[in-house]
Amino acid sequence: MRSSISATFASRSFSAVLDRVEHGREEIVVERAGEPVCAIVPVFPSRRTMGELAALVAELGPVDAGFARDVRTIQRRQGRTTKRSVWDR
Repeated sequence: MRSSISATFASRSFSAVLDRVEHGREEIVVERAGEPVCAIVPVFPSRRTMGELAALVAELGPVDAGFARDVRTIQRRQGRTTKRSVWDR
């Protein structure tokens, strides 16, 4: 999750900000006068819950029709040597 905070809040609550990044796996953008200045992000890649993954996928929106057509074409060209996808139900 990404959120924004003011530079003033960051300076007054730096320990709490670090806790949010470390334990809440947040990415925090620090703004000065409403403009982004920097981001405080976890050092290691964050692990996502299934709920967070579902929310990220939902944000992507529908698949482009051309992309979907290309994927089907590639699948047909691969022939019978590949297993049927569990997603083709």
